[in-house]
Amino acid sequence: MARSINTKTDLRTFKTVFCEHFGCSEDSFEKKLFQNCLPLAWRPFASTLCRIAPDFFSGDLQYVEEAGEATDKRELISLANHIRNNRSFTHGLLRKKLRLRISGRRLLNIQREIAPKWMAHYGQSQLQVRPQMP
Repeated sequence: MARSINTKTDLRTFKTVFCEHFGCSEDSFEKKLFQNCLPLAWRPFASTLCRIAPDFFSGDLQYVEEAGEATDKRELISLANHIRNNRSFTHGLLRKKLRLRISGRRLLNIQREIAPKWMAHYGQSQLQVRPQMP
């Protein structure tokens, strides 16, 4: 008889599946996801800014940590919406005009990329992937 998944402890987290997919350790998850959710052009500058002003990305890193604990697509969609609507992410020249912040859209694109591994664990459950528009 198949074992049912009915508790939060039985569920695989986004962090676990992300690390399996990208071949990184769970200790490096936050740094890797943070970098992948930034615009490519800003990644080198963001590394420097993290050393100069470590608190600049504290909100971004909190969202990254929360993403790691997500156990389904709905949680990530909700988190991506929070990122988009968070006023602290849309003020100032660097964050609003130059978009030096993590992207909820990039987070969901990463989820779509690794969704087949997540679905393999759950069967064809709530993690159905909708095809992207060309």
